[in-house]
Amino acid sequence: MGATGAYAASGEELQFILNTFSFLVWGVLIMWMCAGFTMLEAGSVRTKNASMICLKNIGLYSIAGITYYLVGYNLMYTDVQEGWI
Repeated sequence: MGATGAYAASGEELQFILNTFSFLVWGVLIMWMCAGFTMLEAGSVRTKNASMICLKNIGLYSIAGITYYLVGYNLMYTDVQEGWI
């Protein structure tokens, strides 16, 4: 009976690890996708405007990162103490 509890705990831990790994992998793929769109947008405009396109996309990622830090982590992991990182 004691072994079943240990297996159940390791199954929950494995699920948590795989979910976290999945979020990490998909996040990296989305980051590369946005970098590709940045190159596409920069290639579609005049040379003098390419730096503004890159700045726009860097700003977008900065805002998204801060928003994830403030709100998203707590939505993704509900068992965080006191609701903050």
